[in-house]
Amino acid sequence: MTLHTDQMPGLVPSEALVSRVDRHVRQTALKRRHTGRVQRGLQVFTLLSSLFGLAACSQEPPESKVATEQDSEPTTEVIVKRAGAPLFDGMSDYSFPISSTEPYVQRYFDQGMVLAFAFNHAESIRSFRAAQRLDPRCAICYWGEALATGPNINVTSKGKVIMSPAERAAAFAAIQTAVNLKDSANEKEQALIDALSARYNGDAETPREPLDLAWAEAMGEVSAIYPEDATLGSIYAEALMNTMPWNYWSDDLTAKPATQKVIDALESALDRTPDHPLALHLYIHAMEASSTPDRAEAAADRLANRVPGADTWCTCRPTSTSESGDTTMPCSLTFAQRTWMRRTSKHATRKGSIPPFITLTTFISYGQQPPCKAKRPCPSKVQGAWWTTSGLSKFNNFQPSNSSERSPCSP
Repeated sequence: MTLHTDQMPGLVPSEALVSRVDRHVRQTALKRRHTGRVQRGLQVFTLLSSLFGLAACSQEPPESKVATEQDSEPTTEVIVKRAGAPLFDGMSDYSFPISSTEPYVQRYFDQGMVLAFAFNHAESIRSFRAAQRLDPRCAICYWGEALATGPNINVTSKGKVIMSPAERAAAFAAIQTAVNLKDSANEKEQALIDALSARYNGDAETPREPLDLAWAEAMGEVSAIYPEDATLGSIYAEALMNTMPWNYWSDDLTAKPATQKVIDALESALDRTPDHPLALHLYIHAMEASSTPDRAEAAADRLANRVPGADTWCTCRPTSTSESGDTTMPCSLTFAQRTWMRRTSKHATRKGSIPPFITLTTFISYGQQPPCKAKRPCPSKVQGAWWTTSGLSKFNNFQPSNSSERSPCSP
């Protein structure tokens, strides 16, 4: 920089002054250029650091990403602990697809259905409640609990199905929850919820018969809407059977009108789904006291190993001898022997020589099944047949046991 003295008249600077001024000016300019370079460098460094940081965040090592994905999927052990109920083996491949998308809810629901089909209602309810814990908004899961809590043909009084006051209260509470949540359910689930709501009114003093008839009628309407669904047809048949437990045939062994509806519904279900566990089970019950029990022989053979994990199958145990000398029926009888047994029992019952015939389903369909597993409790009430009579030594395969234990589900 040059000092122009012509701008300052009368002032003549010395050479030393001019030199110092020029040096100061040059130093100031150098400092400014250096400072600018440093600032620009810092800006570039900051920008590059930000870019590299973003790239690092978006490119984690593959193994780290896999570990994160695995951590987001709970193990079966974690799910079972959260649900509060076990997942059993041997439940077959049966499935009734529901609208819930929560993991494992479908599996617990299917397990609850299969256990209800096998008349193990306590474990069935436990499975449905496990599904509810995993998805509290699952309306059809509460429907399942209400279904399994309801009356069944093995719990009767004076020829009618019965429920305890506690069971009626629990079933009503469950179906009311389902009704309150049904807006999130699909159309089929909503139809099932509406139909089952006719079965319970919350009043323990109300006679059951009108409610059971209303449920059967409502379920018949739902089944007619979805005729291709074997599960709905089978549930309809069971609803009808509950209106006349163990009283399906007249004295001349002709089917009663409601019984014929049961048979038609079950045969239609089996035509569509030959291995449906409930249809197979109920068809044996419907036909065993008829004049043609052999019509259920194919169903018995298919059901024999269909659902080995269902607790009802543990009702076959070693034979035992009662104080009267009568011996319980073994599980290893041939179908011909079982048929002879049925006919003999009916004839003898009419003559008053032995107790009334109860059921042969255990012996027709559940024979040769493994005993109860230690981790899977048996039903509190033994379901199925545990019937005594005399004359069983005529059977070729009959081997009496010396055991005095009469509980089919004893450890």
